[in-house]
Amino acid sequence: MKPKVGKRLNARTNAAARTSGACCSALPRAQPKPSMSDVLAILCALQQGTTLRAVCERYAAAARPAFDIRQLILFAQLHGFIKCLKRFPVYIRPPSRSNGFNRRPEAAPGLRRLFTGRLCADEICCLARLDLPTLDQIIEDDPNVAVIWR
Repeated sequence: MKPKVGKRLNARTNAAARTSGACCSALPRAQPKPSMSDVLAILCALQQGTTLRAVCERYAAAARPAFDIRQLILFAQLHGFIKCLKRFPVYIRPPSRSNGFNRRPEAAPGLRRLFTGRLCADEICCLARLDLPTLDQIIEDDPNVAVIWR
């Protein structure tokens, strides 16, 4: 092994050890420090489409962890281990008639004016003073609204 490669491996190992130590110390409620296998199991449970609520309920029902899962998720987001997927609703105008005229004027009344793809669902809920299940139902019921996940 060349000396440069050995230094790189040692640097990576030291960085991983510092990160795992910081992760375990970021969980203040944990009396015995959690094992990395428990931490990684929870982080791996967060897949696309899985909500934080579902993961918290799953691990709280199985074996109550000695640490706060929400703080672990916050730590992982701040350090770039996981990303939060957000939904951006986009209003798609209905196609025009064959003669070139629209069925009705496109004023995008009310809530549809916020469905531009620039605001995520959480931001729309805050601006429109709606709860998320109500907004989800509005998006689901309207065939002219598409959702972009990013």
